[in-house]
Amino acid sequence: MLQRLHELKPFCVEHQDAMPDLKLPVNDWLSLKDMIDSLQPARDGIIFLQKHDITMGDFFGCWWKIISKLKKKNSLLSNCIAKSMEKRQKALFENPIYSSALFMDPRFQCLLNDSSKIEAKDHLQKTWRILELLLINENEANTNNVQCNVAHEENVMDFDDDLESFIQSSSQTNENMSININSSQRSIGILLEEYDNIPRMHHSIDIKKYWTERLESMPELYKLSQVVMAVPCTQVSVERSFSGLKFILSDLRTSLSPDLLENIMIIRGNNFSNK
Repeated sequence: MLQRLHELKPFCVEHQDAMPDLKLPVNDWLSLKDMIDSLQPARDGIIFLQKHDITMGDFFGCWWKIISKLKKKNSLLSNCIAKSMEKRQKALFENPIYSSALFMDPRFQCLLNDSSKIEAKDHLQKTWRILELLLINENEANTNNVQCNVAHEENVMDFDDDLESFIQSSSQTNENMSININSSQRSIGILLEEYDNIPRMHHSIDIKKYWTERLESMPELYKLSQVVMAVPCTQVSVERSFSGLKFILSDLRTSLSPDLLENIMIIRGNNFSNK
């Protein structure tokens, strides 16, 4: 709205004598332009964050650029926004999910300190353990289905042997699961250590393409990268509010007053944010 008003400045100046409401002092026009320039970095960042394929590394790069541009502007408004963003980023970036995402991103891994890298490796190993368990459970389900089909076809009636087979298979499954997980944890830990301090890549490279090209050479790390890159970083909450507005203000509800509509949207937005 401010940008549009500034674009209409020639019209306002031309007709301000006939319409006094359009007349603004020169200082007000200058303040308006300064306000627009101060808000422009944040506006550009909001537009960027509305994309659907942003990784945590992309989000960090966008966040850093906004703060940098705000500080370069060095106005009262821009400095206040930058200060608020720096205060907010502690909650956004000081967590193992963020550290793990940047650890797997060669563009920004060098920005992590030693403690953040340790936190990231630990979180990635836990993530890998979950992936392995999911794979083991899936394989077990498939194996059990095959065994049930075979047993049904053979029509085995010796209950004692069936019970012993069940106990034996369960024991072997638990032992194999423990061995596989421990071995997997050791191997993924070694791979993460080898990936540490990887040469830095330029921040403009396509990180998705980078990992796609390493699907064959680094299959384990590729799987982990797909998990950490799937962390949502877009403004889905804002889009959800827009969708909610379209649902609430339907053709059958056009008689809602602005105040009532605003109250409904506030309650709806708070409910989403608390989930």
